[in-house]
This record gives sequence, C-alpha cells and structure tokens, in this order.
Amino acid sequence: MKSKGRGIFTLICLLLCLNLPLHAAQINIVIPTNTLEHPVSGSAVTDAINLLQKACQCTVAPVSRHSFESRIEIILPEINPLAEMPPTVFARKSRFPYLNVPDRNFSWTAGREGNQRIIFLSAANPHAVAAGIYGLMQELLGFQFYHPRETYIPDLREWPLPDKFEFAGRPRFDKMGFHLHTQHPLELTRPLLDVKETKGLEEVKEYIDWLARNGQNYFEFNLLEGISHEQWPQHAKEFVDYAHKRGILAGVDISLHMIQQKSWMLYQMPLKSFLSKEKQVKKNLDWLLQADWDVLNMEFSTTEFTGGNKAKKVELQLQILEYLAERSKQVKLMGRKHVVKESTELDGKKNEEAVPELNDKQKELDSNRGVMPHTVMFYSLQDENAPVYGNENLTHMLDMIKDQKKEREVWYYPESAYWVTFDNSVPMFLTPYLSARLQDILLVDSLGVPGHLTFSSGWEWGYWLFDWSIARWSWEYTWNGDKQPLDPWMYPPQMTREVADVRLWREVVELQEKYLKEKNLMGYMVAQTITDEVKGKFNLHLAPRPVIPYREMYRGDIGDDTLRLLRNQVIPALKEFSEKSADLARKLEDRKSAWPKKLQPLVDEWVDGIKITGLRALHRYYVLNYILRKNLELHSKGTDPVAAKEFLGKARQTRLLALGLVRRREAAYRYPLERLARKGKEPTAYHFGYLYPVTNLHFWEREEMQAQKNKWGPFFRNIWNVPRIIGVID
Repeated sequence: MKSKGRGIFTLICLLLCLNLPLHAAQINIVIPTNTLEHPVSGSAVTDAINLLQKACQCTVAPVSRHSFESRIEIILPEINPLAEMPPTVFARKSRFPYLNVPDRNFSWTAGREGNQRIIFLSAANPHAVAAGIYGLMQELLGFQFYHPRETYIPDLREWPLPDKFEFAGRPRFDKMGFHLHTQHPLELTRPLLDVKETKGLEEVKEYIDWLARNGQNYFEFNLLEGISHEQWPQHAKEFVDYAHKRGILAGVDISLHMIQQKSWMLYQMPLKSFLSKEKQVKKNLDWLLQADWDVLNMEFSTTEFTGGNKAKKVELQLQILEYLAERSKQVKLMGRKHVVKESTELDGKKNEEAVPELNDKQKELDSNRGVMPHTVMFYSLQDENAPVYGNENLTHMLDMIKDQKKEREVWYYPESAYWVTFDNSVPMFLTPYLSARLQDILLVDSLGVPGHLTFSSGWEWGYWLFDWSIARWSWEYTWNGDKQPLDPWMYPPQMTREVADVRLWREVVELQEKYLKEKNLMGYMVAQTITDEVKGKFNLHLAPRPVIPYREMYRGDIGDDTLRLLRNQVIPALKEFSEKSADLARKLEDRKSAWPKKLQPLVDEWVDGIKITGLRALHRYYVLNYILRKNLELHSKGTDPVAAKEFLGKARQTRLLALGLVRRREAAYRYPLERLARKGKEPTAYHFGYLYPVTNLHFWEREEMQAQKNKWGPFFRNIWNVPRIIGVID
C-alpha cells in the first residue's frame, strides 16, 4: 500500500504538466454569506483569492451562487456560526476537563459539468473551511508556505488538477502549533515583547498568518520580566485578537517563580514585594488576563534543573486553578515536564517533602491542569541512545506520556532547534531533526495524544525547514482514499517535483543519522558550554559529550582503550563525514538549475548548511589531532611539534573558509542583521542576537585558542553573562 500511495502522490506532481489555460478564464469561489462573514473562514478566503490571482494571473472572484460563467468553480459549504460545536474524537474520549476546539477534518471532491471543473469542499465549520482551503493550495496547487516572510507562488496559468479526485485532510492532533522560545534572542523576541519595536506587530501577524496557512491552530512564547507594565497588555491583546480571527489559539509561557533567563514570575520573593505569594499571584493573573489568552503554560519550578518544594507547588497549582475558575475565564492551565529525571535534580536530596493526598474535590480541580512532556534536541522518544540532560535515552518521557494521558490533557513538546551551543549557534544544519520529529509525530498520533507543540528556537540556516515539515506532518492527507506516504526528506524535492533530488536528500539525512547519532560524533561536533567545563555538581551533562573532557584529553594520561577509540574511530569518522558532506553539497548545488528561479536561494541556504556542517567536522578533526599530539608530547610518548602546529594552522584555515559561508548567509538573513547577529540591548538575558556567536564563528575560534594556550576553564573567552542568565542580576 505504501508504494501505491507514493505513486498516487507522484501522479499529483506530474499532473502539473496538464494543459488547461487560465489566462483568459476566471476562477469563481462560491461562498455563502455566513461563511464569508465569519472571521476565520472569511480571512482564509480573502487570503486565498489574493494568492490565486497572483498565481493564475486571472480573475478570482467570490460569488454567492453556482453558475457556469467560469472555467473553475470552487464551492465552499454554508456554515451556521450559531450551531453548537460537536466534540472532536479526542474530546469524546476524554474523561477529564478538556480544552475544546473545532473539528477541522475536511474533504474535497472534484467533478466536471460540461467545460467547467467543479471542486466542492465538505467542512463542518469555519475552522475546517480554512484548513481545507490552505490544504488544497499547498498540498495540491503548489503553493509553498515555507517561511513567515516568504511564500512560493506557483504558475497556475495552466490548471494542474484532474477532472475527478477526492482529497481529504485529518489533523493528527486537536491542538498543534509552536512555542517560540523567546527566552532566547530570536527573530520575533523583540516584536512579541517590546511595544516600541518598529513594525513589531506586523511581524507577529506575519507569523500568525504562516501558522494559519500551514494548518496550525496554536502558538505561544515566553513572557519575560522588564516588559512595559502599562503598554504591553494592549500590545498582546492586538495580536491575540488577530490570532483568534485566524483560527489560532494563543498561549503564553510564564512561571510561578522561575529565576533563570529573566522569566516573568507570578510572584516575587518577600524582599521585592510586600504582598503574600497568593495575593501576588492573583494580582498578576488579573494583569495578564487583560488579553484573551486561551492557555497559560506555567513553569512551576525555580529552574529547569530543580524540583523545588513539591508540596507547595501542588498547593499553588490548586489555588491558581480555583482562581481561574472563579473568574469564569476559559483558560487552560498547562505545565511542562522537563526531561530531567527527578532523581538527578540538583535539589533532589533536599526535596523530599511528601506531596499531600488530594481529596475528591482537589482531584477534580487538579484534573483541569494539562501536562506537556518536553524532550530536547534531535532525539526521538524511541532512540536507544540519547545522551542528554543526564539521560541514557528519553523512554521515561514516553512512559510519562502513556501514563498521564489517562488522567489529564497531554501535549507532546519536542524541539526543532536547541540554540545554546548545539545547532544553529555553532552553526550546523542538523537534518536528524527531521527524522526524529516525524518518528515522534507518528508515534504520539498512534497513542491518541491530543496535542503537539514544537519548541522552536530560530529559523535561519535552514531551520525553517524543520518547523515547516513538522507543521505539514501534523496532518494526515489522503488522495482518492490512499494515505500520503511520509519521509523525513520529502519536502525539498516536492518543491521542485524533481525525482533526482529525493535520492540526494535521503543521502543527506541518512549520512547525518549514521555519523552524528549512531557513531555519536555529536559529542565532538557540539561546542562546549559552561556546564560542560565547570567542576562539581554544576557540571551538568546537557548535550552529548566526548568520551573524556578535552582538558583531560590534552593533559591527562589517556588510557590505551580511549586513545585507540579517538585515533581509530572518532577522528577518522570526522574526516569521512566531512568529505561525504562536501560531496553531497556539490551534488545538490549542481541540481540548483533544475529549481524554479525563485526557489534557488533556498538551495544556496541548504548547500551552505550542509557545507558548514562538514567543515565543522573537519575543524574538529584538525583540533583533536593537535590535542592528541600535544598529549603525547606532555607525556614523553613522542610526536613532531611541527606537525602538531600544522594541524592547528589547518583548523584556522578551515574556520576562515567557513566564515565565507557565514558572510553569504548573513547577506540573506530574513530579519535585520542587527537584531539577529549583533550585540545590543535585548529583553532577554543575552545582550546579542541568537546568531551573534556565528558571525565570527566564536566557538570554533575559542576551541583553537583553548588548544593553543592549554586553557580549559569555563570562563576562557566566555560570551555568557552567567549571573544574568541564572537570575542573580538583572
């Protein structure tokens, strides 16, 4: 069945060559008044008309009734805005309080009457109408809503679809969307948080439009301290209201009392406020709820590495739930569950307070609270090896999902980027994100999990591809009853309908899977951060690590087994990966001319990403060779000092070559360079844009200097303001 389905969807691509000239014809969209006047379906229709007119270079008109005056007639259903919304499949199965959303299933049926082609949409409500419109445009007509600031508009002067077909879409989740991690200085951190940011509201609305066009219905971001207390609620209300108009639920990530990274808190310590915790919480909730939020995603711990007083947390959770109910505010309280196991929390031994047994009323109240199990980086729930945050793998999060979904609403909460020293800050273009996210989407869909929220942390260097792929995989599509086949590498080749690109993209993804994950080269590719190099209990194993610390690799008496591993496996694998990456980048670049001219800059972006990831491996190859030779010198085991120095020189040459790619990418960044890659006053704990470490390849140069000077402390050439990040200073 899989091969049959793949053939069907390939046929759709080939049908783009059919000839039905539209330059002299008209597309009519038959839309009943109630459907047009509803903000969700009406805004989708208006958007579609504008886009279709650009694509077909013909008249696209909304009409009130079916006629035979046009070559193409798209017929939308009449909806009753006053009709009661029936529960979705997820809502019907819930045995606990549930955040209801409209059922967004849709189906298109095409037929022909004389010379007129008619396409009829079956959808039960305005949200399903909007989803159906955008599903038709992106999945069948060739529109590509790949980036909030860029859309590919196909040439539709010839109609690409056959006379008869059935096309249907099913959302895999009731709630699906993105968390913009604005604790980091990302593209939209300032527009969301700073009321004075020029065109900030316009940029937020661009992103909301991107969500709607890609069939998403939820977005949220981190609220930080330091925002304008007087003006920000009105700023938030404007984009929250716009989100609702586009059929998008709006949430905000806040904390009870999280001190790290300038998180906005519901209560301050006594020295900062004379009010009790309970009164502060109510007062701040009143202030926050001036905007019509649908979800409060609340962090209940002081840091992501501590559990805090669990008994007190339960008490405050119940008070917040009760207060929200008293206000008759239909706000869903959610809370993430960090990937850190309780047994490895920094305060684990001190935090042994017994959580009180809840009575029946409290249990009923507590069931209103949803949970969001959070996983990190490019590891999936089923990976056997995921050496992150002190874990061997992430199966404990899968167990939690299975357990918690019986008691409360659960949304899975994985990442499409992990900014700090792992991916786009290095930078590396890490395609295993595609494999892991698709695998997890299919898994949690099969488990009946009702929500999927992606932790997004930057879009440049090709990371928009990961978010776009996740958004599209969140839907299950069928063509004449056959399910669309899914692959991690599917969307770049689909943009051109070039079969040759499928093989290349498969090789890119599989190469990185083999070397970065299976051979665990990520332990050497990632940059070291303070928690890797500091000693004591704050030496937190967050990202993959080398087999031994670099300090020990340089200075220590390395055992024979470790030395053999490094010299015979790790170092040769880095060289192999670099060479294979360069080869694939060349082949992909050679295919560039087959792409539409408007999409060729995307090929440049991917090629640069694949190239710089390979150069990163080559840089590590040279630096590690230098370190091991210096180790042999220190322990009088013999080496050639001149040869060692040459390795460091070649590392520098590799970095300079990579800097040329950085300059090319910076010229193509989609938001102001000053915001993304320069120093400046930010609302976050980081006074620079998220791509500032990339602009001079800071981590690469630091590694060269560490090796040259034999300095391995966490504050050597450090760019992180640790006191500000951990909340000691503002």
